[in-house]
Amino acid sequence: MLATAMALSAIFAIHTYMLNSSNWSEFPRSLYQNLSRIGWAIAVCWVVIANHVGWGGPINDFMSYPLWQPLGRLSYCAYIVHYFTLEWFINLQDRPRHYISVLYCLLYYAIPVTVCAYFFAFWWSCAFEVSFIKLEKILIDALLPGSNRSNRNQKVEPVRERTGDWEADDSKKLESDTHDQRL
Repeated sequence: MLATAMALSAIFAIHTYMLNSSNWSEFPRSLYQNLSRIGWAIAVCWVVIANHVGWGGPINDFMSYPLWQPLGRLSYCAYIVHYFTLEWFINLQDRPRHYISVLYCLLYYAIPVTVCAYFFAFWWSCAFEVSFIKLEKILIDALLPGSNRSNRNQKVEPVRERTGDWEADDSKKLESDTHDQRL
């Protein structure tokens, strides 16, 4: 509840200021500028921790929906390539950048750069990330024999109950083990 209050206050605390109905002095503006980002970060951290621990409820169900998995895997690659994509896209323009409107920036910069960044991220992921994940699995299987994936798929036989004389069962097992070693 506290995280929700912090997130909502970070978003809606400046509503009257944005409508120009009140003039804030320098101290409240600087206080909001500094504390709203910390409050937003704490709210997002709480969402992550709550989902990890299992307290997320419907938010965890929404965020864990299988539809988000492909985009989630590409998000880091998109983060890596988006700056270069943005610079490339801006340098394609034949005139200097000027702010025209929010809609212009959205339609001619934000949406195309996002689509191009995810397109390049897909190829980056195929070229580097997937191949390195496969190499990592091969190395881990070779270096750590206990983590071999083929051992995980083997059937485990149930433990049989000992009946009768325990010492006799142990001596029979010992005899069969020594006989197997001789062969």
